[in-house]
Amino acid sequence: MRNFIQPGDTITLKAPSNIASGEGILLGAIFGIACNDAYENNEVEVKLNGVFHLNKIVTEVWNVGGLVYWNESKKLATSEQNNNLIGVAIEASLNPSTIGTVRLNGFAIKTSTYQDKDKKA
Repeated sequence: MRNFIQPGDTITLKAPSNIASGEGILLGAIFGIACNDAYENNEVEVKLNGVFHLNKIVTEVWNVGGLVYWNESKKLATSEQNNNLIGVAIEASLNPSTIGTVRLNGFAIKTSTYQDKDKKA
């Protein structure tokens, strides 16, 4: 295949802000975890899939298989549906807990976009 570039599990992006290794990055419809520290507008390697421990909203209870979203303003994983869908919980998380275990889906999608579309049809 002459048009193959790379597997795409990890990609290089310009950091939208100062970022530390292990932090979540949301850039348009791309969500991943920073593989290295980077200053704003510098290159950062971003892992798009895999299983990660992510900081979450402390009071939430997560069940195995529950959808996980990214709250960009809080920089936390959440079960709140009005955020960008980033993956699925693979372990239960109780209230209180600061960490959730998430299998990333490789992209971020604003679920309200699809909910609004369904209402218009």
